[in-house]
Amino acid sequence: MSDQANVELVNAWFAALGSGDTHAAVNLMSDDVVWHTGGRGRFAGDVEGKEAIVDSLDRFGAAIDSITDELHAVLADEEHAVALNNSTVTRGDETLNQSNIFVFHIADGRITEVWLSFRYPYENDEFFPA
Repeated sequence: MSDQANVELVNAWFAALGSGDTHAAVNLMSDDVVWHTGGRGRFAGDVEGKEAIVDSLDRFGAAIDSITDELHAVLADEEHAVALNNSTVTRGDETLNQSNIFVFHIADGRITEVWLSFRYPYENDEFFPA
């Protein structure tokens, strides 16, 4: 795929997640997609396959009251994309403001791998303890 097509793919993925349509977002991924999340908290580690990712995203959604994402930039080449965003997560009277880096591997018009890193991983671990 072209650089621009990969930017559009990642933008569509964030738009689907932002609208709460987890299934539409996951449909932009390959069947054998792998998601890597840094840290030591409840959602850290590797998740393999679409169904497992839907389950993980649903568990994440159940653990919070709300999330607001602000996508800053998506940069891409023919095989990768990098997205920079800020998220604000609320749960009860707690709020986590976090800057995130998503790295995507893309093949045949589908996201095949995702790496999620946080600017302040310890804060994320404390908000979502294991």
